[in-house]
Amino acid sequence: MTESTQHADQSDGLADQRAGSGIVVLTAAMQLLHMNRQATELAKKINAAEQAGSAARSAHGVLPTALTELCGEIIKALHVRTEAKDWEQFEL
Repeated sequence: MTESTQHADQSDGLADQRAGSGIVVLTAAMQLLHMNRQATELAKKINAAEQAGSAARSAHGVLPTALTELCGEIIKALHVRTEAKDWEQFEL
């Protein structure tokens, strides 16, 4: 099993254990505007899972890699979808 697959499996397991919806609000420049308690706790657990087996530790308050990658994909998709009708619900 590759390292990225292990991280994905651990993250999926953590997401299944969450006690509510985590809400994260970021600007288009990826600046954090709001993060509720559930999102904070889940981010801590994902960061711990990503760092498992590694001597390196993430800085306090750093968003998990998986979350920053997802946000980057959303930002790219929104730059492409510039017409009013394109702001309807979509999936990545």
